[in-house]
Amino acid sequence: MSDDSSAIEYADRAQDVLGFSRWWQIVAAAGMMAAVSPYQYVWSSIEGPLAERLDIALPALGAVFSFYVVFQSLSQFPAGWWRDRRGPGVLTFLAALLAGGGYIGLAYATELWQLYVLYSLGSIGVGIIYTIAVNTAVKWFPDRTGLTTGIGTMAFAGGSALVVPYVRANATVAAYADVLRNVGIAILAILLVGSVLLRDPPDDWLGIDEDTDTDSLAASVRGRAYTTREMLKTWQFWLLYAMFIAAAGADLIVIANIVRFAEHVGFAAIIATIAATLLPLAAGVSRMILGEVSDRFPRKRV
Repeated sequence: MSDDSSAIEYADRAQDVLGFSRWWQIVAAAGMMAAVSPYQYVWSSIEGPLAERLDIALPALGAVFSFYVVFQSLSQFPAGWWRDRRGPGVLTFLAALLAGGGYIGLAYATELWQLYVLYSLGSIGVGIIYTIAVNTAVKWFPDRTGLTTGIGTMAFAGGSALVVPYVRANATVAAYADVLRNVGIAILAILLVGSVLLRDPPDDWLGIDEDTDTDSLAASVRGRAYTTREMLKTWQFWLLYAMFIAAAGADLIVIANIVRFAEHVGFAAIIATIAATLLPLAAGVSRMILGEVSDRFPRKRV
């Protein structure tokens, strides 16, 4: 079976299950990823006004982003486990309350511990959405996992490029509360819509009829399915894990400090805004492009 005919076949099956194109699942997932992206990419733009308004030293606020990294990452494994067994609806609704409520709550925070708690709870919502969005691509597009996961992760990075200029222009000491509240309401609304739209394919959706060897078909697309325990016993998993930590660690250090660095070396405010906007934009576009390339060429070479 050719790649083109395979794609048509999978699309037709998804159409029968959903009643509409499977690409709308990717649109919904990408929209949710874009909605929660301010937690990672906008922090460097709001920490200054927060520190000044609450009279908190910037190093103390640095722990807020550290909590984000910890809670966002730790929430992903249980979120994926739950989603595989119960579907994305309830989990996405919970993420909407956590991520949207976290940002809204920041507008009313008056103590450092409140920032820690609110940002950590919101970060759990971000981790849930990240897991659900990536898994949605894998579940509905076994034939185009590179492109579709690339679109989702692109939205997570690139979506914040629309928010950074707004935040940078309005997040003054006097007005930052309104900015946080508006962003939080937008996050809440988009994720609630996503909780209604997202669905999972049935377990047997890769099969057409009794004559179709579903196991062989699935294996030809995804490869052999490993259990969690089998995965943890492979050296490849741990190598990939270490690679991801190295790359993401460097990325997060830059993301968390780019505005502060621009201000420290004396760049104009517009330069800090441009840098904070181009960083997620470049990360987003490259993820989508490389995702598509990885579908067409051997992934190890890419």
